[in-house]
Amino acid sequence: GVLGAVTSAVGAIRQGKALEAQADLQAGVLRQRAESERLRFEAAERDFRRARDFDLASLRAAGGGTGVVPTPGPLLAFTREAELQALRIRAGGETVSTRLQQQAQLQRFQGRAARQAGLIKGLSLFATAGSDLLGGVDFSKTESEA
Repeated sequence: GVLGAVTSAVGAIRQGKALEAQADLQAGVLRQRAESERLRFEAAERDFRRARDFDLASLRAAGGGTGVVPTPGPLLAFTREAELQALRIRAGGETVSTRLQQQAQLQRFQGRAARQAGLIKGLSLFATAGSDLLGGVDFSKTESEA
């Protein structure tokens, strides 16, 4: 009856809030992963640039030790290709981080939608309980007739 409808209404509202809290928690985890991935790719780019600089210095030193001066063409090609690879690493990190941030946002939106759905269902059940409660009252009679 009425008590059951009220209990169901409260349960629906609580369930909506619980689903929102769970979605917020998952969104937080995704945001942390996004930051972690961004930092990981940032470090990979830095490491790649260091290795590239070391390789470039080694090429120059190897040429200098033999008395042969390397022509700028191959060194320039090596430098350009290495820079392109470093930028690819950075772009990959930005892509992964952005995707995780978007998933976090989606989780938050889904949590809010769950909370609103629970609230709407709860209010609907409260309205039904009120209607059931008032259904037995005849409003057409005055107080003196009752």
